[in-house]
Amino acid sequence: MLDWRSCSFMLRKRRGIGMSRSTWIKPLLRKEWIQNRLLFVVTFLLLSLYPTMSGLLYWLGMAYEGRTLTGWARALEKMLLHNDGSTLTFLGIFLIPTIAIRLLGDERREHTLEFLVALPISRTQIALAKYMAGLLFVWITVFANMLFVVIMTYLIPAAYQIGDAFRWHVATGMVLTALYSLGFLCATVTGRRMSAYLLTALVLFFPKLLAAIMLNIWWSDAEPLAVMQFNEWTDSLSLHAYLFMVSGNLHEGTTFALNAVMALISAAFLTLSLVLFRRNQLERNGHVMIFTSK
Repeated sequence: MLDWRSCSFMLRKRRGIGMSRSTWIKPLLRKEWIQNRLLFVVTFLLLSLYPTMSGLLYWLGMAYEGRTLTGWARALEKMLLHNDGSTLTFLGIFLIPTIAIRLLGDERREHTLEFLVALPISRTQIALAKYMAGLLFVWITVFANMLFVVIMTYLIPAAYQIGDAFRWHVATGMVLTALYSLGFLCATVTGRRMSAYLLTALVLFFPKLLAAIMLNIWWSDAEPLAVMQFNEWTDSLSLHAYLFMVSGNLHEGTTFALNAVMALISAAFLTLSLVLFRRNQLERNGHVMIFTSK
């Protein structure tokens, strides 16, 4: 359980002696870690099941099943160069927005958001601290997975290059950042965890759902080329679809463009979240946050 008195005392003491613009973030980030450390650890392990955890299991089975390290190296090659799948992508679609939603939703469920608002910090600082806590988790997870894959190039005869691993993980991290920012925005707008989950899922999967309905009802006799082009267009509107477009052998210009677009989307979602969070009015019971124009 978080010691709210010590957190409040720390913030008030620093404000009293002239707290700088940067010192407020440290106690707030520490609060987020103490309050959500179990969520962070479990999510990290789930996202890292492949390749890190699966690699350990692969080694354990080598002595009994006659496996070789080159087989696991080929699996990593497929993941990096051909985007053959990873828990960082498949589970990240659902778990990364969940982190953002839980960071805000748990405060309302535990009736502690009113306490944060009463501290000598602004609403913007509260929202930024929560956003930065989840963002740090995303990139620590991505960096840990990338470090593991890079180290393995020195231990096994890898068929991929360090640059391939770097490009794949950075591009994947940028898309996950955009997904995290979307979840944070939905949590700010709705005020309730279940509503935020539903809104996030709607934003992510609505383009593909709409495309399936249109193809089955109105365009059932369309030309295959037109259908393929239409599916590609709807994929461009689905944020999570970019996770499956990431590949280590992408051209550097394409990778840079993808990262830039994801950065702009993340910045837009964060800016809108901060604006809405500042303009929300807390109810006295602390259960919901209602958007007003005041």
